[in-house]
Amino acid sequence: DERPDEHDAFEDEEEQEEYQDEQEQPDAGKLLPTRAPFSQVFGFGAGTFLAAGMLDMLAHLGPTGLVIGGIAAYVASRHGPDLYEQVRTMLPPAAHLPAEEASRYRAANREVRERRSLLDRAWGRFPDEEDEDEWQDENEGRSSVLTQNRSAGIERGAPALSFAAPTPPLGPMVALSPSVQVPLHDLAGKAIFICGIRRYGKTTLGALLAEQLGQHYLPLFIPCLEGDYLSLAQVLPRALVAGHSSAASSYRTCFFVELDHPKTAYRLGYDIFEMGYQVILDLASYASLETGVLMQVNIIRGMFHWANTHPEQRVTGHVILDEAQRYLPQSLSDSVLQDRNLLSALLKCYMDIIAIGGKRGLAPVILTQRMAQVNKKIMAQSEVFFLLRQTNLPTHLFT
Repeated sequence: DERPDEHDAFEDEEEQEEYQDEQEQPDAGKLLPTRAPFSQVFGFGAGTFLAAGMLDMLAHLGPTGLVIGGIAAYVASRHGPDLYEQVRTMLPPAAHLPAEEASRYRAANREVRERRSLLDRAWGRFPDEEDEDEWQDENEGRSSVLTQNRSAGIERGAPALSFAAPTPPLGPMVALSPSVQVPLHDLAGKAIFICGIRRYGKTTLGALLAEQLGQHYLPLFIPCLEGDYLSLAQVLPRALVAGHSSAASSYRTCFFVELDHPKTAYRLGYDIFEMGYQVILDLASYASLETGVLMQVNIIRGMFHWANTHPEQRVTGHVILDEAQRYLPQSLSDSVLQDRNLLSALLKCYMDIIAIGGKRGLAPVILTQRMAQVNKKIMAQSEVFFLLRQTNLPTHLFT
């Protein structure tokens, strides 16, 4: 395995620039391939060996044929998955969500994971074709909704959404409660700051904002350590859960992307804008918090790369940081991150989102318990404030 150590990836700008040059190749819109799963490797090897065995029986080659078949099976198991990926990337993309997403969905959904029987294989029947067609129809519907939203006034290429002759007068609304509705253009693309003491709805409001913005098909990136945002994978229309491959078995009812290497995270960040994904990063799936944050940093860098290389196609997307005072406190020495280089990289990512992200379509959503505890550099230029309860003093003192 020639992959660099996770904590060494992109620590110098020369290596990052070299990798960015690689992204400009024709396959820039695809996820970097991860190590092929055992089932796929076994399938290529076993299929090749069986085919060689049948040929041996027909041609009466004897032991020589079996030896040749074994060698061919080994070569197929080692290089078959890579060759398959190369051929697949040369094919034109589908009109709906990528084929690998549909296959991942079928593999994750227990209702369509039943294998074809031997009789089905002999007759070429696919019992799950009906489910697949239903999945494709659903995503074609989502694409049409996205097209309708854009034609109704959502403009690509602007840091925030604009509306041309909207109906009703305020345009699409974000419903925060039955009695509180905010026009979408007052939130989408804006730097949002949420502050409130613990147990008074700060994270609940952050999840509600993500859900409501996601219903308008805005790209989202949500790092999650405590699991508060993972349920959004069931309601966001283009949700992906990302994390270490060891956590894949925990996500059988939603899309899951294995992120074991920073370069794969970088590519996923690129795809958030390229494909319109709404990604929830499960930080708790990693052995250490530093490893999870390293993936977080590279996802944000990938998002910036897409925005920088597609100046005419920029879209609005949000990057959320909950419990900001834990990662980026006013005094950085108090951060839960022990790696100083990684801490500096994380701070730079969110400073870039605040400083230059607006023109590139990136907008932050910062959540914290106390204003005084979070680093002022990532609070700067916030445009929308949600101020929840700030003190534990008895309420009768304020009446």
